[in-house]
Amino acid sequence: MKKLVLAAAIAAVASNAMALEVYNADGATVNVFGEIRTRLQSIEDDNTGSKFDMGGSKLGVEAKYAMNDDLTAGGYLRYGFDLNDGDNNVKVSKGYVYLSSNKMGTVTVGKQGSVYDSFIGGYDASTLYGGAAKMASNAAGTDSIESGITYKWSNDSFTVMAQHSLAAEDANTFKPAETQPVKAAMASEQLNKTFALGGSWSSDFGLTLGGAYTLADHDKLTGFATSKNVEIKTVGFEAGYSINAVTLGATMTQIDTESDKDKELLTESNSFGLGVAYAFENGVNAFAGYDIVETEDSSKGIDKKANEDETKSFNIGVDYRPHPQVKTFVEYARAKTSYEETGKKSKTQDKWGVGVRVYF
Repeated sequence: MKKLVLAAAIAAVASNAMALEVYNADGATVNVFGEIRTRLQSIEDDNTGSKFDMGGSKLGVEAKYAMNDDLTAGGYLRYGFDLNDGDNNVKVSKGYVYLSSNKMGTVTVGKQGSVYDSFIGGYDASTLYGGAAKMASNAAGTDSIESGITYKWSNDSFTVMAQHSLAAEDANTFKPAETQPVKAAMASEQLNKTFALGGSWSSDFGLTLGGAYTLADHDKLTGFATSKNVEIKTVGFEAGYSINAVTLGATMTQIDTESDKDKELLTESNSFGLGVAYAFENGVNAFAGYDIVETEDSSKGIDKKANEDETKSFNIGVDYRPHPQVKTFVEYARAKTSYEETGKKSKTQDKWGVGVRVYF
């Protein structure tokens, strides 16, 4: 579903198609690729003012071997660099091996992206601040998978995927995004396993439809309350339509978090998002997005009315590609959160950012 958005598709193609080939002999190839990110941004009320960082930069290598005309075996390793605040943090963001057949599909084993991430989120063409309606997190198994097995099959029109995590996740990796509504999932003792299914269909007249379902089973969640045997169910749908230079996208997601004992933990989050992009002939791409995220907490002993909130956000921006491997951008976003609780004031946050990304 990433191809819903023209800009996202171009970036994905560029980062792989132009990878540096360092070895090619006897059916074996080794490619090196990466992405250098720089940006200057300002976020209201974060007490840091304008800030320059290179967070999200990547460097990776892929090796593959053609076993015959149909079967290919390979390995993929990608490092992520967080160079903010002088902390030179380097970690493996993806690492897996795979066996791929043009006829039968591909099986991937290791640390990799989720099925949900493959089909949900492309509705928004922004670089920095859009996509709040996606609501992905490691805790829900919808962002990345630490140790999983994935099957993928596709042809010219259809793509289907299935995924299962093989072992408990490291609790230290559970760092949901700011938009993650599941308050109790902010810390986890153990993510036992996940199951996920997803698929998409692309027409020859510009319409694309897709969806994904993920079930995450936790032995224990720790947050504002501690609950055992917790399930997080995520269902998302997405649609996109492209005509000439215009791309439109829409998405909706529901997340249900529930413990199996007297509804000690019971939350529901719903989101809806819209995106539009226009590609000019000179390499300029203009985009805008609008998202609504609603959260309701009905856990045992919780005042339901005091735990309902709604965040509405919009973003607008422009990016320019002087070269297929280089993207410059400027973006602005505003988010307003309203609370059902009487007397609790709503809050508004403004953000802006400018930056450059170089792909190889």
